[in-house]
Amino acid sequence: MAAVKANDVVEDRSQLDIGWVNSRCQMERGFIEFARNGFEQQHQSSSRIERKKMFQNNNNVDEFDQDPMSWSMQLENHFCGEFSMASIQSNLKMEDKSQVEVCNYATFVGIYDGNKGDSAARYLNNYIFKDLLDRIEKYLKRYNMTKDAAKEIMLQSFSEMEKQFTEIADFGYTSWKNPYMSVVSSGCLICLIWGRELYLANLGDSRAILCSNQPGSELLVHPMLRDHNCRNVEIRQELESLHGHDDTICSNVFGEWRVKGLSETSRCIGNAYLKKAEFTTESGFKAAPGEEVTSIFTEPVLSAEPELYTRDLDGTEKFIIFGSGGFWKLLTNEEAAKIVNDHPREGIAKRLAAQAVKVAAERWGLAYREVMLAPKGVKISGKPCTSSELIKPLYHDDITVIVVYLDLNLPVTVDSETYNSYRSHSDSVLPSGFGYDVEVDDHWDYGKIDDVYGDT
Repeated sequence: MAAVKANDVVEDRSQLDIGWVNSRCQMERGFIEFARNGFEQQHQSSSRIERKKMFQNNNNVDEFDQDPMSWSMQLENHFCGEFSMASIQSNLKMEDKSQVEVCNYATFVGIYDGNKGDSAARYLNNYIFKDLLDRIEKYLKRYNMTKDAAKEIMLQSFSEMEKQFTEIADFGYTSWKNPYMSVVSSGCLICLIWGRELYLANLGDSRAILCSNQPGSELLVHPMLRDHNCRNVEIRQELESLHGHDDTICSNVFGEWRVKGLSETSRCIGNAYLKKAEFTTESGFKAAPGEEVTSIFTEPVLSAEPELYTRDLDGTEKFIIFGSGGFWKLLTNEEAAKIVNDHPREGIAKRLAAQAVKVAAERWGLAYREVMLAPKGVKISGKPCTSSELIKPLYHDDITVIVVYLDLNLPVTVDSETYNSYRSHSDSVLPSGFGYDVEVDDHWDYGKIDDVYGDT
């Protein structure tokens, strides 16, 4: 493929106008990021004593309940323990989506961290679990599940989600000349606990940490997969290794590292503009102002391939904390784990979310309530903010956190007729796709699905 400049324009005047708009938009968009980054650096240089005092005085749970942008649910059961969910909206739309699916032999958790809108996150929230379950059902009719098979099934589901959402983006532009869907994207963190096996897949900057107690040791905190955020040196080095001929693959925009100056993450579902040639080389395609890649690129620069993790659960595991990128930008793994370990289970997810907002407030020298009362963003994430008002995105991104407790040595806590689906920012409990019977033995091994579907 010949080298092309994104969105070539014939008229010189048009090139100047687009270049000016793009530069102006990036400068405006960078204001919030630059301010946030400066306070992060200042915060990181604060004394450990001040940080410790702040975490000892975690008393903002009541204020969380008064926040009109917050949501949480009471402690619920899953097949080998309990779980808690909470979230706080910051952007114009709540771009984080999440779900927990439960039955008497398995638990599914998904966090979808949207960017430049909620379309990709909503799509994943509606379809990836169903796609994954359909593939598992078909496989288990003929074979016993293995780790390699589970990994392959997860890879296939991610690939299918990417394919379908790219088709939506293509249809949106070819039919309506709307470039919006070509830049919207979402991270995707999913976890399937099936019997005594744990399977995890992630792309984007959401994260899951596993906390366990080994005999005679303190709480062990284990991040199961890395984040794909360009602020991580390892991710920038990976991009530079893959695209060594492109010295603009990673750009620092007002203190924030981004792929081609646009994307915080190197992996996502969506953002076809930075993945598919037809969105960058097609002369008829025109990206929205502020979204153009101004440097030359000749190949996809983002990936939709997740990283995978599997684990045999041995009963020493205590809990897992799942969080979106907006949550982990404010708390460390150890800080989050300590809060969960030191407090009662009821309301634990909203306690974590409240602590994240408290950290954001402390970075600006504000009280929790001041940040809580700030209005939500006036635009979708990643868009330039020209408002002079101090709005929530200045302090923190959308926040989602789910805590799953693992009581592996206790009896099953969900009966054989309970198949429930829980979604963030919804108080309704819906039927889950886990709607078929399975036998689980005393050792929590894989059950065998009754073959009521016949041969395929």
